[in-house]
Amino acid sequence: MENTRCCALEAVLCTEQRPSEYFQRLRGENALRPAFAELAALIGVPQPPAHHAEGDVWNHTMLVLDAAAALRPQAQQPFVFMLSALCHDLGKPAVTAVIDGRIRALGHEAAGLAPARALLGRHGVPAALTEQVCNMITLHMRPNLLAAQSSGISATNRLFRKSCCPADLVLLAAADRNGRLPARPEADAAAECYLRGRLALFEQSNEKE
Repeated sequence: MENTRCCALEAVLCTEQRPSEYFQRLRGENALRPAFAELAALIGVPQPPAHHAEGDVWNHTMLVLDAAAALRPQAQQPFVFMLSALCHDLGKPAVTAVIDGRIRALGHEAAGLAPARALLGRHGVPAALTEQVCNMITLHMRPNLLAAQSSGISATNRLFRKSCCPADLVLLAAADRNGRLPARPEADAAAECYLRGRLALFEQSNEKE
């Protein structure tokens, strides 16, 4: 049964052009729980409107999922990449709060590991893949933050050394940027250029070692 569930999830995430439609259909049928209870928990969790005009964490996750599907042909590990897109914000329901008048989700990366393991375990995702997804979840905020700060090469190299797949982490960061409204094409292009450039430098340094 576990293998069947894992294969079914992989088919949705790795073949559909818009995987969100599958999950939206489950939501419409009131059938997200229990199989995707952790995803259902995202519904209604607020985000700062200035950065997420698309609405709650559910809407953002669905947009990220479809953005990731567009990038999927570039992924080195497509299934892990798509699972990471699906699970990247599962920690937000536990930590979202209004702090000093602002909606914040501090520490949602770490908070997302337990629900991700629960969801993936329920679907029979192998433990080795689950841990790679958890690595991606843990690091998913860092690339765009470093890009926004124009951090030095040593900072991006440290990040990439922590990553199980730096190239796919950069793709996940792109999907996270693309999965929100309003669009910021100039800022997104600058972040993409920065991260691609730093990834190339990191890969070159590894080749020389």
